[in-house]
Amino acid sequence: MADATIHFTGNLGGAPEARTTQDGTPVVSASVAVNKSKKVGSTGDARQDYETVHTTWYRVSWWREIAQAVAAMNLEKGQTITVDGEVFEEEYTTRDGAQGKSLNVTATGVRAYPKRQQQGGAPQSPPQSGYGQPQGAPQSDPWVGGGNQGGYDDPPF
Repeated sequence: MADATIHFTGNLGGAPEARTTQDGTPVVSASVAVNKSKKVGSTGDARQDYETVHTTWYRVSWWREIAQAVAAMNLEKGQTITVDGEVFEEEYTTRDGAQGKSLNVTATGVRAYPKRQQQGGAPQSPPQSGYGQPQGAPQSDPWVGGGNQGGYDDPPF
């Protein structure tokens, strides 16, 4: 059965945590919140015109070379990122014995956006480069992919 792929944009719930497995493989993990919003007003201020209806949390892991690239990006809590990867559900038991489920993503790509400025701040710069983005590719083009993001091997012929 094929893995389910996912592409989403959300906010980091905390700074990503870098570690190394016992066999020396680098891995970076982070929680990412994706908010579903609905329009409730028309003042022209997005913070007042929309309210969050539901938040979905993903536990994202980057491995090997991509983990090293993510660690070098110095991402911070609240920063907006776009993630590509394979999603799977995992069951767990809470401290009080209840059953729970989590959505986990083994990421194959990431793109980071600058943190929002406080009111009166300087204009924002374009998004930071992400892993898997070709050198010289326009930063504003969301359809530009790079390298082997889909995880496919070379054809067997």
